Amino acid sequence: MGRTFHRYKPQKIFEKELQTSEFYDCKEKKWVAVIPKMKYRFVIALKSDYPREVFDAPKYYMMKVVWKNGKEQVFEADTKDALGDAILRFRTNECFWNNLGRYAYRVYLDWVNKSGRLLQ
Repeated sequence: MGRTFHRYKPQKIFEKELQTSEFYDCKEKKWVAVIPKMKYRFVIALKSDYPREVFDAPKYYMMKVVWKNGKEQVFEADTKDALGDAILRFRTNECFWNNLGRYAYRVYLDWVNKSGRLLQ
């Protein structure tokens, strides 16, 4: 008989929900009020592309954001610091940063502070 391998289940590390009534209108380049408030759900998890039977298989950090009628955005990196860099690389996109990136980075900083690493 062949060996059965099981999928590695993502380990949820941190979860947070935010609500805001601010939205950046990219075409008009101005802030507008949104009623009802927009909801954001952030989940930071540890994932792997290898089966769970593989000892010490490489794992990576993933932040999944659900926003705007179930639309998903995913950031991935191999270390905690690299996850922050993966979020920050979108900072030059003004529209994306104002509507999602700044909230994602704020949640990332909350997670880093709660997990014990001090910020410089």
